[in-house]
Amino acid sequence: MKKKLENFWEKITIFIHKYDSLDKMAFFIYGLFWIARAKIVFRDLRKGPPNATVPGISDSLKKKNKILVLAIRAIPSTNLVYFDAIFGHGFYRAGSDVLMLYCDGLMDSCDADTVFRNQKAQCSACRKLGPSVKKYLGLEQLQCIFYRDYILSEDISEIKTKVAELDKSQLLDFQYMGVNVGVHAKVATIRFFLYGRINLSNPKEESVFREKLVYAMIAVKVASNIIEKEKPDTIFMLHGIYSSWGPFLSYFRNQGKDTYVYDNKLSKLGYFTFHHNCEPYKIFGQEAWLDFSRFPLKKEEESQLKSYLDKRFKGKLGEYLMYKGDFGDSNAKNSILKSLFKGNYARRYVMYPNVAWDGNIKGYTSEVFEDMFDWLDKTVEFFKKNRNYQLIIKSHPAEIITDKCNTSVATYMEERHGPLPENIVVLKPDVAIKAYDLANPDILSITYDGTIGLELALSGLPVLVAGDSHYREAGAVKKIETLNEYYKLLKNPGELISFTKEHIELAKKYAYFYFFKSMVRVPFYREDKWSVIDWKKLENVNELFSPNGDLMKICEKIINKKDVIDPL
Repeated sequence: MKKKLENFWEKITIFIHKYDSLDKMAFFIYGLFWIARAKIVFRDLRKGPPNATVPGISDSLKKKNKILVLAIRAIPSTNLVYFDAIFGHGFYRAGSDVLMLYCDGLMDSCDADTVFRNQKAQCSACRKLGPSVKKYLGLEQLQCIFYRDYILSEDISEIKTKVAELDKSQLLDFQYMGVNVGVHAKVATIRFFLYGRINLSNPKEESVFREKLVYAMIAVKVASNIIEKEKPDTIFMLHGIYSSWGPFLSYFRNQGKDTYVYDNKLSKLGYFTFHHNCEPYKIFGQEAWLDFSRFPLKKEEESQLKSYLDKRFKGKLGEYLMYKGDFGDSNAKNSILKSLFKGNYARRYVMYPNVAWDGNIKGYTSEVFEDMFDWLDKTVEFFKKNRNYQLIIKSHPAEIITDKCNTSVATYMEERHGPLPENIVVLKPDVAIKAYDLANPDILSITYDGTIGLELALSGLPVLVAGDSHYREAGAVKKIETLNEYYKLLKNPGELISFTKEHIELAKKYAYFYFFKSMVRVPFYREDKWSVIDWKKLENVNELFSPNGDLMKICEKIINKKDVIDPL
């Protein structure tokens, strides 16, 4: 019955999204319910903070440190809108001047919701309901600023004219005020179409790319004028990608400002990482990691890590809570595994790609491959030539569940490579097995940059990581720097196997550091659902903003320009 209701609701949603007027109306009505709830839940927050501030912040920083919260959107039904607002209040209560920056309808659409199916409806709700959102979140206590205050109409017209005049060959790497805005526009366009590559020969894709390029250039211009006029010390923002957030991050870094980029972790629901002055694929908290890595794990730490991994491998933690029930008949697992491992092969490999578009949107890829699809193509070609080796490609289940794609890895393989030899098997994302079901000591694994690479390495299972990743930088897996080296390790993985055995303790240490020290619990988010606020925690303002609570400890570290690492 539950499944039938879910399917019915999905059909209704698809129907509504087909028509702009229905979509906007539905989103507006939905937003009103969120605003009504916010009006009730945040009534104490609107009364303002007590006089006391958090102990530990130096007097020289009180009201002298200025933080820009790059909120951008005020869509009432978006959880992260409340996240930004609550942290804005936290910074203010902790003794900082706070600027809350919103687009406020300057652009016709943005990357606040990058999926093209309902982008217009989100922007419409943001413009119409945004003022109420700010009011009931108590943001009148803070300083809300808007794009239009920091860019002239003439500047926007000049940007649009410039983009229209650009030759197609100039788009992908176009620079503006020291920022490669072409890269940010590319990432936003990839996310827009939910596909890992863009084709500028396609008029529709070129049109969207130019639109995203305009947005990226507007963001840079606004960032420049904010730094000049407001002189913020620090910027605080979501993930730092697309043409909305990415250009701000690049420009602030170029100007030597402190940057904090937060990321909602799928592998540990309710936990976030806060990247301080570093790229997301770099180790954050470098100094803390170097100090932590000098000593062996304590017994209680090893036990904690083992318990966590056991739950992950059994699908009882993190994103697997979302995948539950979407893998078909679980009784079919053994049958599928038996059919996969038939035949005599010199070696067996399992390949774990990212979601088709996700592997190419982070602004970084690999020192060896152009992108994730290039990695897929070159790996498949190797196995076509080496048919005594088996390759199993395990598509990511999120392709059809949380991050639905226009083109899945399985579809791409079929369209690009046609019929494959029998030694290459592509598993569709709805196959009734988890990634971990394919992991065993007799199988070598290949991944682009997924967390599974770290999980396999600390379990003593050899894994070849093709993309840039924080755990590769930490030394948990073998670093490859050339295509020949990649092929050599596929052909003869002895060196890879030895490396895994020799570095298993380091992999365990880094895994503990990553899962238990880099990931920080945000107290008003739920641990059983992805990116969902625990509204009950928001009702008690005094407890939420307690000087000894985790929220204010995170704010204190950011104000003091320190890495946000557990223990807080």
